[in-house]
Order: sequence, then structure tokens, then C-alpha cells
Amino acid sequence: MGVFRKTSGQRFRRGLLGLQEFLDPGAAHVIKALDQQVVEDEEAGGGDPPGQVELRELLEEALGRTPVDPEEVRQVLTQAQDLGLAPRTLFDEVVSAALAARPSLAPHVPIWSRVAPVEAG
Repeated sequence: MGVFRKTSGQRFRRGLLGLQEFLDPGAAHVIKALDQQVVEDEEAGGGDPPGQVELRELLEEALGRTPVDPEEVRQVLTQAQDLGLAPRTLFDEVVSAALAARPSLAPHVPIWSRVAPVEAG
């Protein structure tokens, strides 16, 4: 006849499959959760370049090393320029504060022309 009856083994397997789908998230659920995490990270600013405070700290750190790596200082100032900040002002402020705290750094601080970011053009 055309009647299909499920055996107890088939019911058991379907029950296990249903339980597995309930316990294990499907691929669509995992993708949705990951997308939500990315959105939350972007809203929290996790992917943004460092702000002015962070750049100031990076610049202070770079200028506090002996010897000072001009390329490292230039990279920080280029980041500041990319954020729309005035890199020369930031450099002058950080150098003034560093020299006020540690005058012995004066011979090691590079001049502006050696660390100035390259103008985009």
C-alpha cells in the first residue's frame, strides 16, 4: 500500500536531529551573531584609528626613547594629519611638555623638518 510508516529508528533519528538543531546553532545564526558583533564593535569605535589623546601618548612615548626614531614620530604625526588634527601643533605641545619634564631630552628631540608628515599631493 501507499502508506509510509515511520519505524521507531526513524523517529529516534529525527528526534536526535531536532535536538541537535536546537542545541547547535545553525550557520545562519552564527553569521547573524558575528555580523551583530561587528556592528557593536564599530559602534564602540573598536576599529577607529586612535584619537588625539592616544596619539599624544604615542608621540610622548616615541619622543621619550633614546635615540628617537624619526620615522616612528613621522608615522604618529601622519596619523594625526589623517584625523584632521594639526600635526605641527601636536608636535610642539608634546615636545614642550617633554622638555619641561625632562630637559635632558633636548639633544635627542628631532627638528620638525625631519619628522614632518609628507603632504598628500
